[in-house]
Parts: sequence; structure tokens; C-alpha cells
Amino acid sequence: MADLLGEGRTSVKVSGSTKEEWLLVISQLYPIVPRPELSLQQLQQVLPVVHKHNFPELLQFVETRLVTQLSNSWSLDPAAPGYIIKWLVMAEQLQLDALKQAALKGLEKQPAQGIRTQMATKVLDADLLHLSLELMLEAWKVSGSTEEEWLLVISQLYPIVPHPELGLQQLQQMLPVVHKYNFSELLQYMSSRLVTQLPSNWSLDPSAPGYIIKWLVTAEQLQLDALKHAALEGLEKQSGEQIGTQMVANELDADLLRLSPRLMLDVA
Repeated sequence: MADLLGEGRTSVKVSGSTKEEWLLVISQLYPIVPRPELSLQQLQQVLPVVHKHNFPELLQFVETRLVTQLSNSWSLDPAAPGYIIKWLVMAEQLQLDALKQAALKGLEKQPAQGIRTQMATKVLDADLLHLSLELMLEAWKVSGSTEEEWLLVISQLYPIVPHPELGLQQLQQMLPVVHKYNFSELLQYMSSRLVTQLPSNWSLDPSAPGYIIKWLVTAEQLQLDALKHAALEGLEKQSGEQIGTQMVANELDADLLRLSPRLMLDVA
């Protein structure tokens, strides 16, 4: 230390950290007992400095205080002190597992509609890109959506240009997730890809990828007019004899009952 200070020198400059941040750190390293209580904003200021200069005990203390203080402050508002995605990014970058798990639990408690609205308006997009793919999947894991489905969705939301080309089966997997979370632009893109790919695959065979009645049901449920009209046009081109045979054999009954009466009349 004497060498650092040198003759007549009274201070040591540490690049990348402000005087205010170091005063906060020092107040915790050499504290009056008990430690002075730091606010959420002050803990946020201290955290990168404590991590950068490897104060493990103080880092653990700061993480514990953050988990406690943030539990009632979690929010999806980027301007809020408890903005979940920001803290997830920080927890991953600084390898703070307790903070990461607390943020994920906070995310689970957010209203689903709030998440969908902000995803639809792309409020969260730039922040999500700071997460690793693994944590992004963990953050948006929901019942009824698999990791494979989310990987497909993410490949289209943040693509190499042009979009990676998806097969008919992959588009079918993605469609419910994209609709559920209201990715409007991606939904429109997928609908146009389906309308392009399906005409050569239209079929009345329930096991076929282009089974018309299944796609009519999907189009109606998700309000995809272009897909619905494409499926109706595909139905018109099917053999009348084949339709009659399958109607007599009751092979289409269960699927037809999922259509609204109005659309069923169009089919008939």
C-alpha cells in the first residue's frame, strides 16, 4: 500500500468505479455494527463493484439483502426498481443463483396478461436479448409450451436474416405459442407461410399433415382469416365422392363438431 501511495500521495484511483460507489462499499466492509442499511438503489450501485473486486462475503450479504428487498418490488415495468428482466440479466452475469431464482419466482407471479401485452409491444425485447438462451427459455417457460416450441419461436423473433425456414410440422408446433403470447407480426408471418406451404398438402386424411378440417379448426380458433380461406379453397378441390364416403363413415364427425355452426355451413 505504501508503494501505491508513494511519497506525498493521499489517494488511490480505481478505474471504472465512482467515489460514491466506493464509499458505499467501504461502509459495508468496515461497518459500524450493525451495517448501515442500504436502499435498493444503493445495493444496485454496490453490486458490480463488489463483484468486480471479488469481496465474496460482502457479495453474499448484498445478494441476500437484494433478495429480501426485491420480493415486494418485482415488476415488468422497465422503469421500476424491481424490473425483473434487468435483475435476471444481472444475476446471470454475476452468477448470483439466489437472486436469479428469486427473480424467476417473481416472474411466475406476474399476471399472464401483463406479460403478453409487453411481449406484443416488444417492450421486453432488447432486455431479453441480454439473457442467455438457456435462461430466456427458463424465464418464459409456461405450462403447455415445451422448450422445443420456445426455441422455434425465438429463432423467428431474433432471426438470422432471412428467417430460418420452418417445416409444416414446426409451424404447427409454434402457432399456439405465438398466438397465446400475442406476437402479432410473427403470427402474420407464420400464417402467410402456412398459406404458402399447405395448398400442395391439403387432404381429408386425418393423419395427414395437411388435414383440412384440423387446419380449419385452428384457423377459426386463432382468427386467421387467410388460413381459413385457403383451407376452404382446398376443401372445394377435394373429390366430392371422397368427402361423401368419409361423411358416411363418420370419419370427419368429431373434427367437424369443433367448428362453429357458421363455418360448418361453409364447409357443407
